[in-house]
Amino acid sequence: MSDTVSLNSNQSADVSALGGIVVEEVGQLPILEFVPKKLVLLNYTFAALNEEGRLLLGEIRTRGGDDWTLAARSITQLSGKPGEDRKYLDLALVPNVHQGGTSIVFLVEKKNKERLITAHNIKHGKILTLEDEFTSYDKVNVLGKGVSHITADVSAPEPTVFSVSTLLRKLRLEDGGSTLKPTPARAQVPAEGQDGTLSMAIQPAAGMQKHHHSTVVISFRTKSATKNKFMIEWYQSRKDEMSCLKSAIKFGEDCEPHILLSDPKDTRTVYAVCRNHSNSSTNIFKIIKGKKPDDPILSLNYDVDMAAMGMSADQNVTLLLYSVQHDSARIYFLSKTDGFRGKHPICVHCPPLELFSSPSHIISCVTHRWQLPASLVDKCVGSAPYQLALVTLVDSNGRYAIEPETGHGYRLRILGCDTQGFTPESILLEDLERTFENAEDKLAHCTLKICINQTPCNDRLSQLSAWLMSGRLAAIEMQFVKTLGGLPSQGSDRFTIKPISPERFRSYMTDMDWSQMNQKQGTFTLDSSNSSTHSEMSASINRSLSKIPVSRIPSATPSLSGSHHGVDANGDNGHLLSYHNASIGDRTDSRNEGEDSSIMREQIDQLSSSLSQALRENSNLTNNLSTMQRALDSMRQRVGNGTPNSTLSSSFMTD
Repeated sequence: MSDTVSLNSNQSADVSALGGIVVEEVGQLPILEFVPKKLVLLNYTFAALNEEGRLLLGEIRTRGGDDWTLAARSITQLSGKPGEDRKYLDLALVPNVHQGGTSIVFLVEKKNKERLITAHNIKHGKILTLEDEFTSYDKVNVLGKGVSHITADVSAPEPTVFSVSTLLRKLRLEDGGSTLKPTPARAQVPAEGQDGTLSMAIQPAAGMQKHHHSTVVISFRTKSATKNKFMIEWYQSRKDEMSCLKSAIKFGEDCEPHILLSDPKDTRTVYAVCRNHSNSSTNIFKIIKGKKPDDPILSLNYDVDMAAMGMSADQNVTLLLYSVQHDSARIYFLSKTDGFRGKHPICVHCPPLELFSSPSHIISCVTHRWQLPASLVDKCVGSAPYQLALVTLVDSNGRYAIEPETGHGYRLRILGCDTQGFTPESILLEDLERTFENAEDKLAHCTLKICINQTPCNDRLSQLSAWLMSGRLAAIEMQFVKTLGGLPSQGSDRFTIKPISPERFRSYMTDMDWSQMNQKQGTFTLDSSNSSTHSEMSASINRSLSKIPVSRIPSATPSLSGSHHGVDANGDNGHLLSYHNASIGDRTDSRNEGEDSSIMREQIDQLSSSLSQALRENSNLTNNLSTMQRALDSMRQRVGNGTPNSTLSSSFMTD
C-alpha cells in the first residue's frame, strides 16, 4: 500500500512507516558501567569497544515484552604483546567457521603511530571469551597511510574484511581462516573525500550469484567550503578487482552521515544515520546509489552516537541505537511494507478487491492464478468503472526481467484502487521503484509492456514518459481498450500506444499471450505443457498431410464406394499412406468408359507398385530382425558359458 497512507494510519509514538520501512521500538538494552566508542552486531552477537581499550561481549536476548538483556556478557581488557603499547581504534565481527564460528578483527595503532589489523577468535559458552591474537597484518604500503575504519563482509564465502585510508583495500582470512592476507583488490579514495572517512558498510550482491561480489558504501567528510560538506560513494568489489562507481550523493552540514548500516535481511538496502549538530537531532535515511534520500524512516530528537544492525534470535532485523546521554541502547525492529502487493486496512472493503476476490491490488502472475472468468472481464470493458491492467517487463534479450528479491519474472495483474484513488499506472510505477530499488541499472535496459482496459489520460502517459526521459526504462509498449473521450496523444519510437478491441482484451484476460502477440510463449499464457503439446500435434498433422498424395481417382456415388489402403514402408519412417476411397460407376458414354478404364488401370498399376515395394521392405526388415535375434541368442549362450567380453563383442560384430 502507499507508504504515505501507511504512515498516516499507523503512526504512533513508537511506530513509524516511511520509505516502505516500518520501524517499531521494542525495548532498551542496558549497558551499565561501560561507555562505548564503537559497537557492532553479527546477528545477535554484540561487541563494543571503549576509550580505555576494554571490550564488551554478549548476546542480545529478550526476556519478554520490552525487557532485553545482554546474555553471556564479558568484559576484557585488550593488550598487545608484552611491552607493546597499543590503542584500539575500530572493530568488526566476521563469520569464521574454520576457527569455531566467529572472529573479531581490530584496527590497532602502535605507539609509533603505525597501524595494523589483528584478529582473534571468540569462544561461545556461558560467557563469550576473547581468545589470543592469531594473525595480524601491518604493511603500510599495502593498506595505505592512516587506516581509519574496518568492516566485514559477512556474506562472503571466506572471512573478508575491508579497510579504508587513502586506499580502499580488501583482505581475507585464508589458510583455513587462520592468516590475514591482502587481495589485489584496491581502489583510490577520491581526492574530495580524503578529508576524513566517517563510516563504511558492505552491501552484498542480491540473489544467487555464481561468483560472490559486493558493493562497499563509504561516507566521507569533503573538503568543500560550500554546502556539500559530506558525501557517500559506492565501490564495486568483484573477485580481485575494485572500482569506484562514481554515483556519489552529497549532504549539507546539517546532515552528517556518520554511520552507515547494511540491512542483514535485504542486501539491497543501506541506511545512513545522519545527525544535525545545530539542533541535536538525528534522522535515519534509506539510501539509494546516486539518489539523494527524501524523507527519513525515523526521526529522533537527540544525538545518536553509535548504531549497529543485526538479526534477533527470532529473525527480526534489529536496529541498536546508542547515545552517551543514556546508559542504555534503544532497540528497534525494522520490516518492509508490502506496498500494493498487500492489503492495507483502508482497503478491506475496496470494491475492486471484493468484486474480483483479489488478495491485493497487485498479484504476481507467477505465484497466483491471475486469469478471470468471462463474467468478471465483462465488468472491465466498455464504460465499466473498474480499472484492470496486465503488465510484463522484458530485458534486452526478450526474456522476463527478474525481480531481485523474489527471483520471479516481473509479470503482474493490477487492479486500480478506488478507495484511495490510485490508477493502475501509478500503482505500477510505485511497485517498479520498490521492486528494483538499488537495481536501476538492470531496469534501464528493460521494456515495459502494459495492457489496460481503459483509454489512458495524458497525465498518466506523462508519468510513464517521465521514466523514459530519465533513462529509467528503455521502452514502453501500451495497448488499451478505446473508451469514450477520444484517443490519447501520439506515442514515439520508444513509447508505442495501440488501441485494441474489447473482444481482444477479453481474450487476453483468459488464455492469450498479449505481450508476445501469440508469436511465442510469453507472459500471460495457458500452461506451457498444453501449448507445446498442441504445437507438436499441429506440426505432426501438417507433416502427415504433406506426405499424402493427391488421388486422381474420380469421385463416384457413395453406394458404390470402396476403400483401398496402401503401406509405404520406406527406410526412414515407415509411415502409412492412406489412399482415398474409389469406385467405378456405370458410364453411358462408351468413349468416357474407355478413358475411365485407362485411368483406372494406371491407378491400379501405381497401387500395385507401391504395395510390392512395401512388401519388399517388410521382407528386408523381417530378415534383419531375425538376424539380430539369432545374434542375441548366441550371445546369451556364450554369457552362460563364461565367454570373455572381448570375444562376445567380436562375435556380435561378426554375426
